[in-house]
Amino acid sequence: MKKLLLTVAFACMALANEINLYSGKGLDPKLANMFESQTGIKINIIKDKEQMAKMNAPDSKADLFMGMDVSTFAKLQNDGKLAPAKSKIIDSIVPANLKDENNEWIGLITAK
Repeated sequence: MKKLLLTVAFACMALANEINLYSGKGLDPKLANMFESQTGIKINIIKDKEQMAKMNAPDSKADLFMGMDVSTFAKLQNDGKLAPAKSKIIDSIVPANLKDENNEWIGLITAK
């Protein structure tokens, strides 16, 4: 999963110097440090609920959103808050059943 997360994040933000990751659970600091050292891209982890609420603002600075339930992604998608990730890397490594048909969300973990 670590490799997939890093690859997806990198593919989405290949030209950025830093990315804003919104996540209620945050991100393992070791994983964030590994990503930053391998790519030179700084990750700003935003996990405060008040800050995450700003993601819905018209001037939102959200680049990536990590969530735990599909209903959150459905709401964001219905509200037009998601943009497709256009990447040959994502298309080649993420199976079709783990992403939206428009690449507006991508699953990183599946439960058994």
